[in-house]
Amino acid sequence: MSETQNIPAVPPTYSEAELSGVSTYSDALKLAGHGWINPAGEFDQSRQVLGNGFTIVPTAEKARLVGVPFFILSWSVNKATKGGDSFVSMLVVTQDENEKLIVNDGGTGIRAQLDGLVKLRKEQKPGLSPDVYQTNVWVNNGLRVSRYKYTDEKGREQDAETYYLD
Repeated sequence: MSETQNIPAVPPTYSEAELSGVSTYSDALKLAGHGWINPAGEFDQSRQVLGNGFTIVPTAEKARLVGVPFFILSWSVNKATKGGDSFVSMLVVTQDENEKLIVNDGGTGIRAQLDGLVKLRKEQKPGLSPDVYQTNVWVNNGLRVSRYKYTDEKGREQDAETYYLD
């Protein structure tokens, strides 16, 4: 999927000033203002805080978003420096706690869902700027996780998990 590899971490749909002005879940919805919105509906020092106020969720803490409603302002697909092929970075705002978060995921679940959404949006509204297709997603039930075991290349059984948007 080479067309998504060079998309900036923060698509130009939202300026840094606009993102800095998001303090609550309602602010995120107001900033989105249009698009594919479903109408229904203190930071830990171990996290890195970026200039726009969004905080990176460490991989070990991603499970805390299971069942927590959030709104995705935008996402990008980034090439991994080691390990897997790529990973998704999402700028989200939680509904209940109004947290501004960066959620990274290198699994196949979320990536496949977002790739499918982009494909559908391009079919519904062809010809828009590429970054517009990667904005504004209401995630009513937060994340969902599938935990399972697999056998690695050395024959050892390993625990694994795949996250999905729910």
